[in-house]
Amino acid sequence: MRVFLIESDPKVSSFIKSGLEDNGYIVFVAYDSHMAEKLLFQKSFNIIILDAFIAGIGGIKLCEKIRNANITVPVLMITSSNAIEDRIEGFNCGADDYMVKPIHLGELDARIKALDRMRHRKGSSLLKISDLELDSVSKKVRRNNKEIKLTEKEFEIRSFY
Repeated sequence: MRVFLIESDPKVSSFIKSGLEDNGYIVFVAYDSHMAEKLLFQKSFNIIILDAFIAGIGGIKLCEKIRNANITVPVLMITSSNAIEDRIEGFNCGADDYMVKPIHLGELDARIKALDRMRHRKGSSLLKISDLELDSVSKKVRRNNKEIKLTEKEFEIRSFY
């Protein structure tokens, strides 16, 4: 499973990366929101672990950008803040789960697996390959977040492949 860890503290990111790799995950790390945005559109991930207080625009704004770009990968928000308001803000910006630091690697692993199970159970209508997205319910196709108009027949032909 490919994990994208976005965490600005080198010690915390090293600890999490090492622990996840020991459990067989492939981990990519970004230390600020600018680096994260570049990697988000270059690689595909199964889960995003996002520090709420990442350097740059911050984790909340970055999570909103992820969701506004129609990236449906589960986002697990991590933070040092235990305030309920911060957790609510995290969920409202599009996070699927929320953990308060310090991170226990066993719990993190369990949450990643739970998010992955939920993603597979949903039976998403969205098929995404690189920058190409096809939604079988709305019958819309997008490349680089720009809609490609298809006729009904063109969309039907797609379903044979």
